[in-house]
Amino acid sequence: MLNAEKLLPRIQHQDFLASGDAFSQPLVGELHVTYALDDEPALTTAQVLELGLDPSALKQRSLDNLSSRLTSMSGQEISGLKFGLETDRPVFTSLKVGHGLESSLLLLGHVWDQLATRLTGELVVGVPGRDRIMFTSSDHFEGQLAMRKLLDAAYEHAGPRALSRELYVWREGAWQLYTEL
Repeated sequence: MLNAEKLLPRIQHQDFLASGDAFSQPLVGELHVTYALDDEPALTTAQVLELGLDPSALKQRSLDNLSSRLTSMSGQEISGLKFGLETDRPVFTSLKVGHGLESSLLLLGHVWDQLATRLTGELVVGVPGRDRIMFTSSDHFEGQLAMRKLLDAAYEHAGPRALSRELYVWREGAWQLYTEL
């Protein structure tokens, strides 16, 4: 019997989905949401049916479980000097929550709503792998350049947990591809 108390959302690249029969829901661009029991492989459609939850209840249960697992979140501001920019000011922030759940933060709208209020412009996010997520402002050109530089290297380093080289923007409570840079 599958235990819904261990259900967690996982962000996956669309290429991951082509290699199996994991149940998924589109998120944005090439990113999809799958569901897993802790660190187990993504659930299949048959396993989701066995849980007895419709898609909206499945998502809500996984988000509730995710929220209860997030005991702390820290942000590390990254200096422009690290990326060859002529500024020692922070250019973007990298978030850490642990347990490889960083990319799943994309699903917690209240987190992004709160962070967006602290920025001028729109909130722009990069998520190269399951355990890395970073953000800056659409008004912060240097931050976007630095994130772009890091995205390619971090994507390659993430191996099978690689997610995206794209930037995404939080607009009106949803993620969209960010193409302004």
